[in-house]
Amino acid sequence: MRIEKEILHDILIKLKPVSLKDDLLVENFLGQLIFSKEGITVFNDQTYIFFPIETDLNCIISYTKLLNFITKTKGKFIKIIYSEGTAKISCGKAKLSLTSMILNEIDAKIIDEIKKIADGKITNKIPKGFNEGISSCSSSASNDPADGTLTCICIEEEHIISFDKTRASIYMMESPMTDKAILISATLISMLANFKPEKFKMSDSWFIFKNSKDTIFAMRRVRGEYPSEKITKLFSDFKSNKKINFPEEINRIIDLITSITNETTYVDRFVDINIKENELMLSSSSESAVIEENIKIDYTGSPFSFTINPTALQQALNVVGTSTLKRGKDNTMVLMQSENFKHIIALKG
Repeated sequence: MRIEKEILHDILIKLKPVSLKDDLLVENFLGQLIFSKEGITVFNDQTYIFFPIETDLNCIISYTKLLNFITKTKGKFIKIIYSEGTAKISCGKAKLSLTSMILNEIDAKIIDEIKKIADGKITNKIPKGFNEGISSCSSSASNDPADGTLTCICIEEEHIISFDKTRASIYMMESPMTDKAILISATLISMLANFKPEKFKMSDSWFIFKNSKDTIFAMRRVRGEYPSEKITKLFSDFKSNKKINFPEEINRIIDLITSITNETTYVDRFVDINIKENELMLSSSSESAVIEENIKIDYTGSPFSFTINPTALQQALNVVGTSTLKRGKDNTMVLMQSENFKHIIALKG
């Protein structure tokens, strides 16, 4: 196989396994790259990605070692020759030999199962709003594994739903996608959204997507019950008694807070929002910094406050396209919404 280095590099980035995050490179099957005559595959039990490209190879080699070799060598082309259990790779004057790995029987069986499903026609069109909906709702899913299915987003008919202990989101697509509730791990959503799927197919165990490049992306379906009726009722029962318009500079302040507290992990970042008569205060802290800013707003009524991840708040504001906040009549929740998206945040007790 002979291919331009930049082309192969772009393919590897598209195939990056979910298990390999940032500099944490896991050297086991989760980082293995499967070459076949039809294309290149990465599989890690929860996800399967297949990129169609003709090769003359039939081997499994380390994803991380090949990517590092491509990234840190000079030369325009990559050449890979496989013979007698060894893949010999060259780029410019650099050469690398990698021993081919062996696919265990369980993983081989799962991959064959996915390939059989994907080899059939994938004709179901992704409803309009799907990519925006999964991205919008993913930030409301729980980050705590102990919460079970609340770490997922739920796709049911035309609705995309997610919630945790303090937030709930619901997005309505233009048309139904499924007649039964489908659960997908929220940790995979950014990867799926970046994949830009156009068509899909489902089996009992897998949710399979195809994009405009005929790349296949399969995600394992999560089993379990999801309280979707409870969440839809939460939104239908919401009654507002106050409307607060955030000033345009709300985004600047959120950006400022995020930059000051960036040493904190995404999960642990927060912004306290305190609203009282004609005044809004946003504040946050990290191990080494405390920040707050007050701004004037047009509000009369009893004071209230809530806490939210600043990135999640900014995502919600971007999705709804407005900085209007509605306070519930029972003073326990606030709501942001657009035509298709609604986001509820619980107030502090």
